Amino acid sequence: MDCNQLNGRFQEQRVPGVYEVTIVSNQLDGIVGFGGQFGGVLQLRKVAEGRLQGGTGSYLFSDRTFALGPFALQPFSAKNEDLVSMNVTIQSEGNGQYLVELDIFGGGRHFVINGQCIEGAIVGSGPAIGASEPVETAIYTITVGRFIEDPH
Repeated sequence: MDCNQLNGRFQEQRVPGVYEVTIVSNQLDGIVGFGGQFGGVLQLRKVAEGRLQGGTGSYLFSDRTFALGPFALQPFSAKNEDLVSMNVTIQSEGNGQYLVELDIFGGGRHFVINGQCIEGAIVGSGPAIGASEPVETAIYTITVGRFIEDPH
């Protein structure tokens, strides 16, 4: 997908359904985050012209580990996701610019990411997503994938 195709996803009129969306964050302290249901995607609906919105019940962080054996640890375990509710809004601002908002419930945290399209993905910087981080910012990459029509 390129930036014109991404822009088209925000402009095209569709029957009711959802877009598969992924969110990945990467912080200078080495912590990587991944937002989406197990299997890799959030499902966002077009709620207004140029706006997608939806949510998830979990977020994965690379500093969550689980023991494979007496001494082995496996980073970024899908078995150790943070069960936080997160609402996601992506607004097309035109000219390849996007405003992404993440609202994490339970912690009352609100993140705003100003992104731009690079090779068909939304890339931008915003606040580090953890509750207490030694770094202030993270890089976010958001992809808007295929459309799934609601069953009739």
